[in-house]
Amino acid sequence: MIYHRAILVAFLCFATSSASGKTMTDVLRDVQWRTDTSVMLASVYPGPIEGFSNPLRKNEPVVRMVLQEASGEPFTGMVAVAAVAMDRVTDQSWPSTIQEVIYQPAQFTGMNFPIKDYPLKDIKLARVAVLFAQRGQRPCGAAYWYHATWMVKTPAWAGKLRRLCIIGQHVFYGFR
Repeated sequence: MIYHRAILVAFLCFATSSASGKTMTDVLRDVQWRTDTSVMLASVYPGPIEGFSNPLRKNEPVVRMVLQEASGEPFTGMVAVAAVAMDRVTDQSWPSTIQEVIYQPAQFTGMNFPIKDYPLKDIKLARVAVLFAQRGQRPCGAAYWYHATWMVKTPAWAGKLRRLCIIGQHVFYGFR
């Protein structure tokens, strides 16, 4: 039974990234595959918000943040973006709740814009990425900041931090 669930989740992830030319092996490596898939499966089937065309749930602010900040990025980048918000909650430098962290002014700029109408497969993938971050996956280690690689000028704050990794179009940083 677990094997069949693993195949289903793998197919879901593969279907979302096959357009980029990735093989199933690449996707499984990208997802940092785990055998405990029953929780993942439960997390990827949404209940729609009434009167809202997007099936994103109201109680999914981190999923929304991942979509707004990292939609179209590699799966590990989506996990890393979710992990930044979750790590901030545990650090004294930021607010103590996930809601306060992701809606903090001038932090996650994607949250300043109206939610887009994302395809269901993107929402499901973002949910799995959030679940991986909740379970402790940290593709870059303890990252507390990131910015887009396409920015014309690197933010001033980046020079005071340690660059940890680059995933897709995001550069992640941690404390020195």
